[in-house]
Amino acid sequence: MRRLAMVAFGLALVTAAGCGEGPAADEPSEQTAVAELESLADDVISTGGEVVDILEAAGLEVARAGGKGDYCQSTPRPGFTFALGGALAEGPGGAAYDGQFTAARNALVDDGWEVDDEGEVARTGQQQPEAWANLLRDDWRLTLRRDPLEGSDALVFALTGLDACIRIPDTTTRVPEDLEEVPLVGPGAQQ
Repeated sequence: MRRLAMVAFGLALVTAAGCGEGPAADEPSEQTAVAELESLADDVISTGGEVVDILEAAGLEVARAGGKGDYCQSTPRPGFTFALGGALAEGPGGAAYDGQFTAARNALVDDGWEVDDEGEVARTGQQQPEAWANLLRDDWRLTLRRDPLEGSDALVFALTGLDACIRIPDTTTRVPEDLEEVPLVGPGAQQ
């Protein structure tokens, strides 16, 4: 009987250890969240580099591309994410948007990206609607659309991971400074 009481007491202690103030077993630590963000950033930059290579092989000039660590979702818990954005060159060395879009979309589809959704949207004051597309491959979403800056005729692209929101312990956890902006092409990029 005494042995049974000791086992019951031991189980009660183990069960109680998961309750109360300290972090729960499934609660992420700051170090774990940062390590997961660093891993996601490496994957995004690698996949983004592949996208840049595909676009350039199609004869398009990538003017800038880079990754950015950011926050995602505020409730029930905040999180980290990392995404990549870029733009093609416009003007004398770059094709107009329609040509850029068609060449980019076709090159990406030829390389294994699948069109998830696409359509046309008219900008305020414009007569012709402009094409846009969301493409998927593995766990990635790639969006192609016209640069929203007034007067721009360049295609921009954005790469994000599907369900790539990394839980962080609380709102005081910050994106590491070296992951706030990571240039891939353009000013500040490593050659």
